Amino acid sequence: MNSIPLLLSRLLRLFPVNHLKDKFESEERLQDNIIGDILLKNNQQGINDFVVDNIDFTKKSVHVYSIKNKYQHKQNISSNDLGLEILSQTSANGVFSLIGYHKLKYDAIIYDQTGKKTVSIFFKQPIKIVIDKFYLIIELTKVETNLKAYFTNDIDLVSSKRVIDDTHAIHAILTYFDSQFKIRPSKADINKGIKFLWKNDIIDGKELAYRKTSSRTKEIMDGEELFKNKYPVEYKDIMKNPIESCIFRYLLENDDFPSHFTCDVSSGVLSFTIYPKAVNQISNVINEIIKNN
Repeated sequence: MNSIPLLLSRLLRLFPVNHLKDKFESEERLQDNIIGDILLKNNQQGINDFVVDNIDFTKKSVHVYSIKNKYQHKQNISSNDLGLEILSQTSANGVFSLIGYHKLKYDAIIYDQTGKKTVSIFFKQPIKIVIDKFYLIIELTKVETNLKAYFTNDIDLVSSKRVIDDTHAIHAILTYFDSQFKIRPSKADINKGIKFLWKNDIIDGKELAYRKTSSRTKEIMDGEELFKNKYPVEYKDIMKNPIESCIFRYLLENDDFPSHFTCDVSSGVLSFTIYPKAVNQISNVINEIIKNN
């Protein structure tokens, strides 16, 4: 259930099928066959190297934290320090970057030929940590939560629950960097950065929640309509108050950003639910927000 080949198979499923096919030059066409071909021809180190180079092609949840004190990178961090499996870490031009795996755990109740039993299923979840000036950014690859896909047809999945999730990794990272380096992380309010992109017609709102003087309002646009384009007067009023959870559409005709992303603006949390078309799409969104925040 949790052998190295199965863990690596689950890991590779987090990447776009065509991307796997191209990068590993597989002649297979179906996802299962492509992954089987990759595992046959590559060792664990080769797959780890692929993850380091291609983590930015996965769907991600991104958590942005403000830090009060500058992080001074002096020596490499060990896996034991963070409770993560570390694959790489670099420090250049004042930016620290670490890539590794967080281990997710699910407990599932199943029925097989021998009857009812409880099994644990683990996943290697790619994770990236970036510290850039006064921001700590935690990027977690989204993991498929439909466990049925990981069982054969002769096994009946009754129920499942996540035992170790994203919050465990986030807590461990924040605790480590604060206790060791006194960086004092807090959830970043990225209203200013988001409003800059919105004001300059780089993004527009598809769904949005925002604060009024004494109430909270939510808008869901019909069809292909976008908020600023449809309601320019109301848009100006929104810009005066904090924005909360929103879905933004990218307006420019290039691949610098993904076509859309979700953002809990006041808490500094972004969600990218589609595979990026280019390696820098997600980092471009993050960088443009914090640069203008």
